[in-house]
Amino acid sequence: MEFGERLLLVLKEREITQRELAEKININETALSRYVNGSRKPRMDILVNIARALNVSVEYLTGETRAHRIPRREPRPPGPASGIRWQNRYHC
Repeated sequence: MEFGERLLLVLKEREITQRELAEKININETALSRYVNGSRKPRMDILVNIARALNVSVEYLTGETRAHRIPRREPRPPGPASGIRWQNRYHC
């Protein structure tokens, strides 16, 4: 599946129009239409904005993975962040 097909699939799943997405990421609707029909490929910054706006991974949109949901991070257990101990260097 090509980029444009994946993009169109996610737009349909989210019930978002091309116009709405174009406005949300501040690009021309014609440019977005060209990405969907495959006549142009987006720059990396635009690709990242599209992925963020649709809550999918760039890897999914570019065909590097079939999983299009961004995995949720497991909450960290309470306690010191990442097990780091802070030491007071100026303690006398």
